[in-house]
Amino acid sequence: MKPLWLTIVLIGLTLVIVACNDSGGIGLSLSKTHHQVKISNSDLEDAVLAKLRSDAQLVEETRLSVRADVNKNLVILAGTVASDDARTKAIGLAKSARAGLTVDSQIEVRPVVG
Repeated sequence: MKPLWLTIVLIGLTLVIVACNDSGGIGLSLSKTHHQVKISNSDLEDAVLAKLRSDAQLVEETRLSVRADVNKNLVILAGTVASDDARTKAIGLAKSARAGLTVDSQIEVRPVVG
C-alpha cells in the first residue's frame, strides 16, 4: 500500500501541470512548437533584398525598395519593374524570405521603351 503522502503529492503535481497547461503557463507538452526567432525590421528587409538579388534578370529589370514591419510580418515593395512577370516574380521571391510573410505590393509596371 502506498503511503498517503505519496498519493497526495502525485495528485497535487498532476493538478499543477494541468492548471499550467490550461492557463498558458509552463507545463509539460508532448507536441513540438515552432517559434520564429525575433528579428529586426532591417534584418527582414535584408532577407527580402537577398531573395530579390538572387535573380539576375530581376535585378536588371527592376528598381525596388523594401520596407519591413516584423511585428506585422509584413514587407512593402515599392518601385518599378519592366513587366507583369517581373512584378509577380518579385512578390514571390519576397514571400519566400520568411514563412507567412505578407507582401504589400506598391510596384508599378513600366515597360522599357527604346
